[in-house]
Order: sequence, then structure tokens, then C-alpha cells
Amino acid sequence: KKSTNLAGIAKNNYYFISQQIQLIISLISNSQSWNPRINAYKLSQQIFIKVSRLILIIYTR
Repeated sequence: KKSTNLAGIAKNNYYFISQQIQLIISLISNSQSWNPRINAYKLSQQIFIKVSRLILIIYTR
């Protein structure tokens, strides 16, 4: 079992994480111009997938 130093992981991946967060924020702000009823589910799916991948990457590095 590998021990993970969360502070170290966060520091090493700061740039990557901030990029991913910016991408999620841009997805949300772009959705403002869409039809909310049609796209809310699709948007939440995209965000969920991105966040899940981000968490996976953080914990597997």
C-alpha cells in the first residue's frame, strides 16, 4: 500500500488541477446560453465525468 502525501500531490498537480477547474467553470458559463431544460442533464454529466477523472488522476499519481 503506497502512502500518499496529499499536500505533495496537490502541489505537484496544482497547474493541472487549476486547468481542469477552469474547464469546468467554462462549461458552466457556456451553458448559460443554452436551453437549460435540454442541457442541464448533459452538463451535469460532463462535469461529473471531469471531476471523477480529476479525482482519479490525483489519487493514482
